[in-house]
Amino acid sequence: MKLKKSIILAIIGSVLFSLGQLMYLILQWFEPSDYYFFFDFYRALDWTYRTINIFNFLFSLSMVNLFISFLLTQKKRSAQ
Repeated sequence: MKLKKSIILAIIGSVLFSLGQLMYLILQWFEPSDYYFFFDFYRALDWTYRTINIFNFLFSLSMVNLFISFLLTQKKRSAQ
């Protein structure tokens, strides 16, 4: 059960990270002079991108947790 939950969390994290990268690319298309016009839009996207990076970090930790738990279960099985 824990294994399925970790896999689902890792998939959601990678999808969120991909969305964050897409938003970052959208930001790169704007010229700096356009930032005044799109200032609120840019600030919202910037904070969304930072939030998605935080989520990606947390889900990466969950992926590491999944890998370590997998190694520990393999070690227990080989010891038996």
